[in-house]
Amino acid sequence: MTDPATWHDGNTRFLSAALQWVRACMEARASQSPEAGQQMLSVEQTTTESRSFWRGLVKNKPATVTVTPKLLPGPTHPSTDPNVTQAAQAMKAAAEGMNPPPALLILARRLGLTEFEQQILLLCLGMELDPGIAALCARCQGDPARPFPTFALAFSIFENPSWDALSPERPLRYCRLLEINQPAGQALTVSPLRTDERIVNYLKGLNYLDDRLAPLLIPIEPHPGTSDRPPSHAQSVETVVQRLKQAEGGRSLPIV
Repeated sequence: MTDPATWHDGNTRFLSAALQWVRACMEARASQSPEAGQQMLSVEQTTTESRSFWRGLVKNKPATVTVTPKLLPGPTHPSTDPNVTQAAQAMKAAAEGMNPPPALLILARRLGLTEFEQQILLLCLGMELDPGIAALCARCQGDPARPFPTFALAFSIFENPSWDALSPERPLRYCRLLEINQPAGQALTVSPLRTDERIVNYLKGLNYLDDRLAPLLIPIEPHPGTSDRPPSHAQSVETVVQRLKQAEGGRSLPIV
């Protein structure tokens, strides 16, 4: 277990490497000829397990959700692109040297984020931390009026995308990790995405009570000679803790 200052330094190095990888993927996509983007992802109906956090916590079993996707351009950058490969190795090395792991991986394990969902978060995080990402978004999408991340953009720059990431039952939307600006009549896949401010700060290593909840919560001091909580509440707390541990693979992850 490392001390907080060392962990924050490591988390910063990981985020820097991760955003370099996102930039490399986008530059590889932007360098492709317009004809290269004509490859389309196949259309098929898929049924996946819902990762709804509270549903899984209360019912202790996942629900199912059927996703029928639309056509979107498939990823065009080769997996052998040297800049992408080098950046991916640097990101992996930065994560392996950390204990606890980076905040992104802690969040992913707690909420059950897939690799593609983590990549979408990184893409949106890049908009907040890297001034050059907006221009790359416009270049990759071939439209100067779209200098922002979208689900369609994520499908075109990341390999092995998954349609269930768009589902309202998946953590990105269910837990409101992303803000979606979808005007009337505009498709979800091309609507601007933005990472929630609380999540941006968490990924940077700043863990605090959400300011939208702070006015609603008041700490209550226990009366002298009384227990912190009645037995019935203690049993409920223990049940929640045990199910959280089961969801995380049987071990409790630190909250940094």
